[in-house]
Amino acid sequence: MGAKPITRRRVPTPTNDPKPKGILKPSIQLQKGKDRAIDGNPKTLKASVKDNAKEQAKLQRDINKLVTDRRDTLKDFTIELSRAFESYSFVESLKQKFRRQHIARYDNKSKEWVPTTPHATLEELYVLFLSADTLVLVLLQEGVTEMLASLRRTYHLTTRSQIFIMVDGLDGYYKRKKGLHVEGAEDTAQWLFNITGDLGIRPHKRIQESFLPFCTNTRVKCGSSKMDTYKKMLQQIRNITESAADGIIGEAPTLRELFEGYAQEPDVDNRHDRLKEVIVSNKKDGTAKSRILNQALSKKVHDVFWGDDPLVLV
Repeated sequence: MGAKPITRRRVPTPTNDPKPKGILKPSIQLQKGKDRAIDGNPKTLKASVKDNAKEQAKLQRDINKLVTDRRDTLKDFTIELSRAFESYSFVESLKQKFRRQHIARYDNKSKEWVPTTPHATLEELYVLFLSADTLVLVLLQEGVTEMLASLRRTYHLTTRSQIFIMVDGLDGYYKRKKGLHVEGAEDTAQWLFNITGDLGIRPHKRIQESFLPFCTNTRVKCGSSKMDTYKKMLQQIRNITESAADGIIGEAPTLRELFEGYAQEPDVDNRHDRLKEVIVSNKKDGTAKSRILNQALSKKVHDVFWGDDPLVLV
């Protein structure tokens, strides 16, 4: 008996039913074939699309979180060392480059971060590491300006490029003069950490100061008491320091008394000026300096707690 040719068509299993089941129209078969080719199951495909949308939404939220800690930006940086590091037991002269990893770009129109294709760019910041002996020699020869100019020419630096000179071994000198210095490899690494953190937080600070000056700190711990919670609420207002909050609490010891004071004053100008004579005993850095709260901050506190305009910028 001759062998029958094998075809690609699927033959249904014979049954007693004269009309075979399981045979679909060509158009339906084609569509289901596409679904199987894409994901094997239409439900799985739909779930995959839904999961992808969730991931994109989560990414959008994550990249637009307000960054306030410079340590959170360190993962985006790679410090590139010059080849001079390979030939010296200790770095005598070292040019270091900072490379930033980008996963988003800031859109000025929408005022938010937008995901972008991950890529890396070199920052316009460089660190020149010198020993104390080398620096003294350069100073004696009055060659600091020429050294920096040569560095700019050699590495094609622009006027926007920042150069830090890090000097090792000036401990004796800086005991008499105030300034920053490094002593040894461990201290050098610590200052590189600090510089990298400052560089990483810079764009986030610029955006915060330019577009978000009124945003509150979202990482405040819960108050330990009613008074502590009230104080933390006041400090959430921009430019209300801890000392200013203490002064306001001296005028209105509780939130209820603050509200009652506004409610009992019918004149709006007097409500605005209610807290302007409050005494602020310390500056933001903690140093003692007595001053008054001033009219602008008094009005701002009023607008936050008693104002009825939801669009007012505080």
